Amino acid sequence: FGRIMVHPEAPSLRAGGVMHEGRTSTYLGLKGIPEMAEHIQVARDLSLLEYTEGRMHIASVSTPASLALIREAKAKGLQVTCSMNLHHFIFSDEVLEGYPTEFKVNPPLRPASFLEAYLAAIEDGTVDALTVDHLPKDIEQKMCEFDYAAWGMAGFEGAVAHFLDRVSLPLDTLQRLLSTEPRALLELPALSIREGEPAEFTLLNERGQLWTGFASQGFNNPFKGSETKWRIEGTFVKGNYYSQQG
Repeated sequence: FGRIMVHPEAPSLRAGGVMHEGRTSTYLGLKGIPEMAEHIQVARDLSLLEYTEGRMHIASVSTPASLALIREAKAKGLQVTCSMNLHHFIFSDEVLEGYPTEFKVNPPLRPASFLEAYLAAIEDGTVDALTVDHLPKDIEQKMCEFDYAAWGMAGFEGAVAHFLDRVSLPLDTLQRLLSTEPRALLELPALSIREGEPAEFTLLNERGQLWTGFASQGFNNPFKGSETKWRIEGTFVKGNYYSQQG
């Protein structure tokens, strides 16, 4: 049987919200999305999974309550996996002060206090993969009032380097969560470096990088103009080297 992939949100509970419901949404006067919009949907999906005895992947998990439900489901033997977006580790809902629309994402950015639960879920194996959730938008969709802006962040370029600056993880763990596990979930062949065969890998160092040049034309990349300690030198794809220095 195939694996069902689901997005953890009950649309009826979002009810027109545009960011995480909490102190920051109250301060900014923006309609909030309650956390339960996510974990109630996760609970419902896990109940269906247990009944059908199928396989499920829950993408873009973002609340401690959701992670707790998934942890419990795994302990019961349910065939469930989950992924989290890098930007939920890098940014909190406080960056929305000033109403920057590039940070309007779904699920919304959460409070900084959630980070500890996120890291614990990586450490204990609840989180199977880390993703970028790259969703580029043009200027008309983002340069408008926050309420009317489109959802999504163009984070394919810059997210990994900023994550490394923000979160301390062994590089082999990061490689597994970004590459090995996602490929396994999608039933793609594992990548390996073997003599005589094409190699695919990314080169990183700690010389620092100013993020100015981007291949993506997405207007909504929050990393433009920022600096990181980590630098993406380039990638080898099928034996060919592509420089990504910005």
